Amino acid sequence: MSTTVENAYCVGVVAQYRGPTNTRGSRWRVWRGDETYASDPEAITVPYDHALSTGADNAGAAILQYLARKSDGWAGAWHVAASGHDCYVAIRVSVEVES
Repeated sequence: MSTTVENAYCVGVVAQYRGPTNTRGSRWRVWRGDETYASDPEAITVPYDHALSTGADNAGAAILQYLARKSDGWAGAWHVAASGHDCYVAIRVSVEVES
C-alpha cells in the first residue's frame, strides 16, 4: 500500500542554460539544488534540443534526464518554474511512500 505525502522532502533540481562557445553548442547544466554544480558528483550537461519550442521545455527535458539517473527517493510529481535569467528550478510536490 502506498500513500501520497505532500512536500515530504524539499530538494530542488537546478537547470542553467549555457550558451554556445567556439567549441561547444548550447547546453543545460543540471544539478541538485542543495549543492553547487561543482560539488554535485551526479551533475550532468545536456545538449540544448532545438526541436523543443521553449526554454522551459528544454529545461524540463534536461531535468528529466537528470532525475532518470537518480535511484531511490526521487519519484513523485515535480513542478518546473523559471528562476532568474536562463535558469529553471524543479521542486518535488509529492512523493509516494510505501507503508
